[in-house]
Amino acid sequence: MNPGLHIISESSKKPLAVRTVVSNAKFEVEKFDGTNNFGMWQCKVMDVLVQQELDIALKDKPEEM
Repeated sequence: MNPGLHIISESSKKPLAVRTVVSNAKFEVEKFDGTNNFGMWQCKVMDVLVQQELDIALKDKPEEM
């Protein structure tokens, strides 16, 4: 068998969701003071929110709220 050839079974075609939980991590983003690039600051804040699965707070709220 060719060492570069890999056989994939039907069961292994499905992507597996693997999530690493970091419970004691501290993320710091400097407060935006208007002197920096807002777009870069916004990206850093969004990255931290996504990593901690808190980005749901930025989505539209349901109408019943």
